[in-house]
Amino acid sequence: MMRSLPQLKESQKASPLFFENDSINDSYPEDEQKTAVFVSVFPDFAVTLLKEKRVPVGRIWLLLRFLDSHGAGWLELDEIKDQLTNKQSRYRVCGWRQLRNLLNQGEGLFWERQNGRIWLRSLPKVAHALNINRFHTDSVLLPIEILLAKMGTLRAHLFATFHSGRTESATDGSLKGKAPIARATIEAITQISPRIQRLYERSAQVSNQSHYCIGNPYSETNMKEAAWQQGHAAFRFKDVKGLQGKVGCEYVAWQLPNSYAGPHQRQGKRQRQRMNKRLVDLLNKGIVGNNQFMENRADSPTFERRYFANGRFAHQALRTADRTPKYCPNQTRAGFWYDLSITREF
Repeated sequence: MMRSLPQLKESQKASPLFFENDSINDSYPEDEQKTAVFVSVFPDFAVTLLKEKRVPVGRIWLLLRFLDSHGAGWLELDEIKDQLTNKQSRYRVCGWRQLRNLLNQGEGLFWERQNGRIWLRSLPKVAHALNINRFHTDSVLLPIEILLAKMGTLRAHLFATFHSGRTESATDGSLKGKAPIARATIEAITQISPRIQRLYERSAQVSNQSHYCIGNPYSETNMKEAAWQQGHAAFRFKDVKGLQGKVGCEYVAWQLPNSYAGPHQRQGKRQRQRMNKRLVDLLNKGIVGNNQFMENRADSPTFERRYFANGRFAHQALRTADRTPKYCPNQTRAGFWYDLSITREF
């Protein structure tokens, strides 16, 4: 058996079943067969492309930054035409007429055209021009295949980056949402209706988890109070396993917003800190020759925090803020929370 091991290893290396992390497509030439590659995208930038209806132009800008492998900051127009419009190219996304229109639309915002070259603007300058004052979450890795996919798939994944930026890694290696968030809040941030949100989440395979809040023991008075405060979300909960108290006790409970886990890998915070520093410099000094972008800048909406990692932080928020609900999680059962703004009866 020891003598046969070297032969087995050689056969495994020669077998195509043992390629690691390869996404080889036989329809392309051998020199274009590459492993899976990714593009770094900030969720704030992706959501802004959706809100401003600049996804087609933004895709071209992301692809050009990817094709600029040497970091020169510019590409020849003939090379761009060959890479993005040639039917034999791996990165073809449209025809020449459509590409010409997109290049005209993005000129002055995403790039400048001069001497047969496309000079790409940096991410902080583009974000500044799009009224992005700060990146709130870390960047995520978007597969290059998504940028080359249909426009509906691309829009779905750009929206999914919002959830991916809020996704954390659990101790068992799985992904979990950072905190519950209402669809109305997501709509206020992304300007995407709840119906379209569900379509995008289904297309991009965004997972979700339901959350519930356990209130006081069940009684008609407590149930009426919960129904007055929570509406149809309130219901009668029976603790069959005795996780909240005695086995079989009934409580007044209500459903909270879901938490979501995006499908994209989240990067570290150093890149976000570096980009935010450059954005601050642009906001303080402005961009020479582009003062028109300094006016009518709209700040992103702010929301009061309601969900905390533990009861200590929630109690601190209750002492410094008003009596809006403050929730802390049940450490013994995932998806169940306690409202610390009410006094529980035992």
